[in-house]
Amino acid sequence: MPSQTKDKTTTTPPKPDFKHTELGWIPKDWEVKKLGEILINSFSGGTPNTKNPEYYNGNLPFIKSGELNQINIVKTKVMISDLGLKNSSAKIITPMTLLLAMYGATAGVCAISRIEGAINQAVLALSPNEENDNKFLFFNLRVNMPSLVHRLTQGGQPNFSAGTIKKIKLKLPPLPEQQAIADCLSTWDEAIEKQGQLIKAKQEQHKGLRQLLLTGKKRLTNPETGKVFDDEWVEIRIGEISTSFSGGTPSSNVKEYWNGNIHWIKSGELNQGQINNTSGFVAELGIKNSSAKIVNLNTLLVAMYGATAGVCAITKIKGAINQAVLAIIPNKMTNNSFLFYKLKMIMPSMVHRLTQGGQPNLSGGIIKNIKIETPNLKEQTAIAEVLETSSNEIELLQEQRHQLQLQKKGLMQVLLSGEKRLVS
Repeated sequence: MPSQTKDKTTTTPPKPDFKHTELGWIPKDWEVKKLGEILINSFSGGTPNTKNPEYYNGNLPFIKSGELNQINIVKTKVMISDLGLKNSSAKIITPMTLLLAMYGATAGVCAISRIEGAINQAVLALSPNEENDNKFLFFNLRVNMPSLVHRLTQGGQPNFSAGTIKKIKLKLPPLPEQQAIADCLSTWDEAIEKQGQLIKAKQEQHKGLRQLLLTGKKRLTNPETGKVFDDEWVEIRIGEISTSFSGGTPSSNVKEYWNGNIHWIKSGELNQGQINNTSGFVAELGIKNSSAKIVNLNTLLVAMYGATAGVCAITKIKGAINQAVLAIIPNKMTNNSFLFYKLKMIMPSMVHRLTQGGQPNLSGGIIKNIKIETPNLKEQTAIAEVLETSSNEIELLQEQRHQLQLQKKGLMQVLLSGEKRLVS
């Protein structure tokens, strides 16, 4: 096994009460130990024969390595039966067991199971001794495993064994400090989880509101008259209320066409919903010598090809689009945001219907021929304002969650290194 890389440190301790170890500077009352030295038990499981239906659809959650992405495991996609457990190497784990994925894309991912369940061969259950805290070990491994995965696999396909994992070296404070650190970080986790629940509830509310307002099932009040809008909605084709165009791609063989200062908006960027940045840039020379087209701020865009076909977005930056993106410019009697929300709602079913379940491949002509029901401009504007307010509230909640995640990341860095002490 490749050795763990030692920290690059100076000969001067960062604080007077620190000592130097093979993992760098740590507080004098901390220790460096191999994971295997602090475990009283560790085991992996197995998988019941998938060809035997009697082994599945029972009442026992089956925890595979992919489930560990939940961080706190509360449910599983697959359930097995007592018969499946009895006739396989699957192993039972109790609630609050620390789990670590050993194989494939999830290798090194850690989680705490909040439920009793059975694990398969790709999951390792870890039980620390009485001198070490389970939740602290979870946070410690979670912050250290990404770099360890890279070091131990030398950039190849992750594939650990229990023996390899047990040789991992960790910085360990005394038990009271482990517990204090775990409690502190758990508080942030709870706040992040609650924020996620608020976001989910708000998104569901927004979805319901969108369904009611964009179909005319709920009518808003006209701010000018104080009465509910009651004008009839009309059915009209997208092409009748807008102009549209797509772009092109500068030659990838000409370096001068790329890495300029113009945002390069490809169909994949539309997954953002609101485009604030792009992964690539093109140069003015590239625009001049290709069919790429410039789009201005607040332009409505629709992806036409492949996996993103039918995805809609509003660009909040000026940029250039390629041939897989259609820009739609509504006329003066159509509200841009209303059209965005309307298309965002109907396009998934439209894509399925127009492509008959095959590989999505739309065109400007197909999109312009789509019929939608629309109210007058004043009601469109009122609907758009309500939905934009709702969207803004979701974005605010998401930003608040992001800030909590950043705070937790900063705390983990200082607490798990001993830079900040919670116990004197």
